[in-house]
Amino acid sequence: MKYDTEYELVERFIGDLAQSNSTTDQWILLREMKSDWGVVDLLAIRFNGEMLAKRRNEILGPMIVPFSSLAAYAMVFLIDHRTMTISDLGSFLKAKNGRLRQVLDQLIERNLVIRHKTDSIRARAISTTFMIKDILAFEAKLSKWQSAITQAERHLWFTNSSFVVLPHLSASVYGKALAACTDRGVGLITSNESGLFKVAKEPLHKDRIESHFAWKINESLVDGSLMNAAIRP
Repeated sequence: MKYDTEYELVERFIGDLAQSNSTTDQWILLREMKSDWGVVDLLAIRFNGEMLAKRRNEILGPMIVPFSSLAAYAMVFLIDHRTMTISDLGSFLKAKNGRLRQVLDQLIERNLVIRHKTDSIRARAISTTFMIKDILAFEAKLSKWQSAITQAERHLWFTNSSFVVLPHLSASVYGKALAACTDRGVGLITSNESGLFKVAKEPLHKDRIESHFAWKINESLVDGSLMNAAIRP
């Protein structure tokens, strides 16, 4: 099948992706998602719907403020260190006084941490706060497959897996693309002449994501801002 634009390629792939997902999965799709290092053509996020509902019920206060990058960095640090003094957290974040108080207010408001009387803070168990099961990135290109692989590789820092999505390829190009994807740990999805997509190469998969951007996505699910940007629930 011939595609005239990358937009058309992505739209056709989105249709196939939606049909292939189990109806029991909780997931959303986002187009042109900005990360701290580039824009992702398509981002698929699978999450625990029951945990999301519970988290929303636990939010302290009716008007929740957006989750800042500084608060996301704080969660990455706290998950690894669990309990620490507030002054040590401030030193890590290079934040004090008003900025540090704003971070603490966000973490406490969202019930992500427990603050002790001894002026220390502890992260709640990640099994009760981090609801994301998978973050999958997809980069689509009509012809510049090398560029797509480079971009897909860049997304590995905040995703579980990353793929390139390409139209039907000649045998020689297919072999080169397959080898490059294998070397760089990204998946390869191609369309056949009938327009059906198949996974030609599975990507490397990380079970745990340790990035502040993943925490920002997680908390954007909680406050609903990410749902507003979703193209397909």
